[in-house]
Amino acid sequence: MDIAIDVFLIILLAVASVFLVYLIGFIKQTQKTLTVVQNDIHDLKERVDPILVKVDKIADNVTGITDDVEEQITSIKRVVEDVTDKVQGLLNIDKKIKENLDSSPVSGIYKKVVAMTHGVSAFWNTLLSRNS
Repeated sequence: MDIAIDVFLIILLAVASVFLVYLIGFIKQTQKTLTVVQNDIHDLKERVDPILVKVDKIADNVTGITDDVEEQITSIKRVVEDVTDKVQGLLNIDKKIKENLDSSPVSGIYKKVVAMTHGVSAFWNTLLSRNS
């Protein structure tokens, strides 16, 4: 039985040795693969960094443009409000003038003068048409 145990131990040591050799080879292959992946990641980082810098600059430019557009919109709103206020003021003045003219004594005289002018014009037109 000692011989069987010794043979079994020799076989076990041989299998363990083969397994360790295979494991060492596997670890070396894994290390090479990890090195390649690490190099690829480093290369990718080298390429991505400038792109990220450009994207950051673009984002800053877009932010600046957006701020400028907002300022322009605010200015346009103010101008529109000012124009609206001035037009409204002019409309109010026009309305007040018409109200004052309608209620003033000059309005009556003006209407009478206009009516007389129309009457005289009609008289002359009729007179001239009869003579022709």
